[in-house]
Amino acid sequence: MLRACQRIWAHAFPGGDLRLEERFYRGVTLVGAFLAICVVIPVNAFQTLPWGISAVSFSFGLMSLYLYVEARRGCYYPRAVFASLLVTLTLAWFPDAGSDGSIAGYFLAAGLLPVIFFRGLRRWSLFAVAMANCLGLVAIDSLVPSLRTPFHGPLDRALDLASGFAIAALAAALMLVVVMEGYHNERRRLEETLAALAESREHLSLLFQLNPDAVCLSDAGSSSFLDVNAGFEAITGWSKAEAVGRSAADLNLWADQAGGAALVDRLRADGRVNAVTCPLRRRDGHEFVGSISARALDVGGRRCVLSTTRDVTELKRAEADRARLEGQLMQAQKMESLGNLAGGVAHAFNNMLGGIVGHADLLLDYEVDQQRQEQLEAIQACAIRAGELTRKLLAFAERGRNVVEPVDMRAIVRDSLVMLRPSLGPDVAVETALPEPCVVDGDPSQLSQMIVNLCQNANEAMPHGGLLRIAGTVMTADAGVAGPLNVETGDCVELTVSDSGVGIPDGAAPRIFEPFFTTKAEGHVKGSGLGLAAVHGIVHLHRGTIRVQSVSGCGTIVTICLPRSQAVPPAATPAAPAAVAGGLVLVVDDEEMLLKVFRTALHRLGYLVMTAADGVEAVELFAAHHRELAAVILDLKMPRKPGREAFLEMQAVNPRVPVLVCSGYGDNEEAQELLSQGAWGLLPKPFRLAELASALTSIAPQ
Repeated sequence: MLRACQRIWAHAFPGGDLRLEERFYRGVTLVGAFLAICVVIPVNAFQTLPWGISAVSFSFGLMSLYLYVEARRGCYYPRAVFASLLVTLTLAWFPDAGSDGSIAGYFLAAGLLPVIFFRGLRRWSLFAVAMANCLGLVAIDSLVPSLRTPFHGPLDRALDLASGFAIAALAAALMLVVVMEGYHNERRRLEETLAALAESREHLSLLFQLNPDAVCLSDAGSSSFLDVNAGFEAITGWSKAEAVGRSAADLNLWADQAGGAALVDRLRADGRVNAVTCPLRRRDGHEFVGSISARALDVGGRRCVLSTTRDVTELKRAEADRARLEGQLMQAQKMESLGNLAGGVAHAFNNMLGGIVGHADLLLDYEVDQQRQEQLEAIQACAIRAGELTRKLLAFAERGRNVVEPVDMRAIVRDSLVMLRPSLGPDVAVETALPEPCVVDGDPSQLSQMIVNLCQNANEAMPHGGLLRIAGTVMTADAGVAGPLNVETGDCVELTVSDSGVGIPDGAAPRIFEPFFTTKAEGHVKGSGLGLAAVHGIVHLHRGTIRVQSVSGCGTIVTICLPRSQAVPPAATPAAPAAVAGGLVLVVDDEEMLLKVFRTALHRLGYLVMTAADGVEAVELFAAHHRELAAVILDLKMPRKPGREAFLEMQAVNPRVPVLVCSGYGDNEEAQELLSQGAWGLLPKPFRLAELASALTSIAPQ
């Protein structure tokens, strides 16, 4: 029984997240059901009261219990509680002896219900209804006393009055207990909430101060700061005492005043901004890039703005560097792809040009007709000029040699200008400034081609004259300088070729190093689009970098950085090799047209000829006839077995047989490797018959 009462009591005062009115409702309905069924009906059993009173009381108890169950499901009907209690008291009035009994005391509970559950005019209206109902029953009872059921004796009346007033008082007391208990619970929860809010406020204040970003609370109308944190002081240099009461404009925080005003207007219009980058200024005048997020809010009835500002200068710089590196990588990949294509095209063209030049040479030896001689010489001239274009393609493709020698760029510039002077415009002035030795490790012919191409471009950019200036200096590139210049750290030679010409047209700068791209397609000067492409290949082959600065109509400056050499340029000591008269020559090439040229030319030169179309056949013939061979002419690019592998196998059989490397790639790294491993010389395609004869006569007997 005690546990049952405890459970009822626990249900009468529910807690949790219910609102105060909901708690009152559940408590009152459960107390009403308990009193009606468990108290009123048993008490009536000890009295000689009509059975209708117990029936009405039981109905009210069931109704209250049903309303309690509905409340547990989230449905609340306070007017139904009030109406059912009022109807129950009205029906029980006359059977319970009317004004002679205790029924009038129960109206105290009916009057308390609207006070507890309702507010305003409805509360007092329903209270008046309860009181009017009670007074009306008293009046009817007085006018028609026969309606009330009389008591059987004084003992029944005394028992009814005592029990009725006790139950009514208990009901009122329980209702007040429900109210007070709910009030105290709510107050306790409110105090806990306030304590938690105070603790949260301390935490928020701590977070506000510890946030490394600049956090500000400002007035939405005047934009003046109401509070700032330590991050604001660290980022801007302004202290809290100096900032509070002043706006960002007053502190000169906006590096771009128009942008700052636009940001403020946007915030006022939208109520928020998210991660908007804006140039800002510190107290010492240094500018930085800030990422600003802000939101309008009400603080104590005051319209305010809470904003955070993060210094993203380094992040933006890193993003710019990454974009620059990605651009360089994409450019390098594009140039590498173009280089591979250009190298393959140049190699194929050189093979075909070799056949054209060779056959023209063979015909010239027997041609006596003057007109035909001129035509053959024209064919040769065109083929040789085409060979110059392929050499530029090979330079762009970085097919030049990597085994280099120390070269003083002063001598290269001097010799190049001597060669160029007749072709320069009459109104073009040349100025050089290379005050100290500028020695680099490189190929003199390629470096000379680089200078010649740059000077020719500068000359063509100044059709009405101007100044061509070539300057050089030795500089040390430390980590801070090497990164932006994209060069290796250490000493380097910086060459600049500048002109005062027409400059590079807008939009053409990203493509100037692409082969066959030219800005000279129209006008009196035609361009092949290979000059700067060759320069780009030569510079990168020598582990250098090239930068071009130009403004349309204001001239161009080309800056080249090459690693400085610590060696001294060697003095030229030309050798005088012995001659070879005749012998058996093995020619290895996969181009049948070139094999025909070699056979005819070598027969005329007095040699016996043996040919092979690939490396496998060449090694087999070499192994069988190496004691008879006077020389081998070996192509590098062949099917089945490349020239390098064939050369190494020949060297293993007989290293004393001279091998002449013949390549459509020119003097490239692979050819230099074979020369360093014992090959006698190099015959680049296309070649003249005189060059072939000279190469063979330069081979001394082994």
